[in-house]
Amino acid sequence: MTTGIALVPYSGEENEPTPGGDGDAAFGSGAVAGNPVLPCDRHDDCYQTCNSVKADCDVAFHRDMSSVCEGVTGTYSATVPDLPGFVRELERRAICRQWSDYYFAAVDTFGGAAFNSGQENQCDCVCPPS
Repeated sequence: MTTGIALVPYSGEENEPTPGGDGDAAFGSGAVAGNPVLPCDRHDDCYQTCNSVKADCDVAFHRDMSSVCEGVTGTYSATVPDLPGFVRELERRAICRQWSDYYFAAVDTFGGAAFNSGQENQCDCVCPPS
């Protein structure tokens, strides 16, 4: 049996939570302008900081997401397509950690254009005369 997964019956009655949870995002959204507080905001800020190092930004992004995951609790219920009437109970922390790995792999592999664009926009600035 895989750690963090348990199959439980799901009756589908109105008083039972619906499989799929409430749709909340693992990493949240939004931030106060000029004060990035969430992993994605800090990652964007790093990409847009002149002379930053992409690998450092990406590793910090993964670390920030992992830190968020440490505070995640509870379970997530998902229907089991091959077993009608059952749901799979997954630990939200394990799901969060898996998604943090996916997001890190994505920015590490495909984030070069975004990083280069952020560097071009921030480092090639010609400041007006004082």
